[in-house]
Amino acid sequence: MIGRWLKARPGMRDKVTIFTKVGSDLGQPGQAGLSGRWILQAVEQSLRRLETDVIDLYFSHWPDDQTPQDETLGAYAKLLAAGKLRAMLRL
Repeated sequence: MIGRWLKARPGMRDKVTIFTKVGSDLGQPGQAGLSGRWILQAVEQSLRRLETDVIDLYFSHWPDDQTPQDETLGAYAKLLAAGKLRAMLRL
């Protein structure tokens, strides 16, 4: 919905801040939590849905006791370095 809205309004992307999150169970194997593999995959899916090249703020939906924090933060660091995220928040 947001992607279509932005597409219909050229120039609006620079005037809005896009927030989204990762971590909730999406009901498919491997599509939950904060593993590095899932974060990298989920951000690509979000970028496609939002029809944008960068997410302004990416949240960890909630803590994931099954994934080491270094793995999660490493995935965020890769995405920040690649310019796919402007900022992240891990609660």
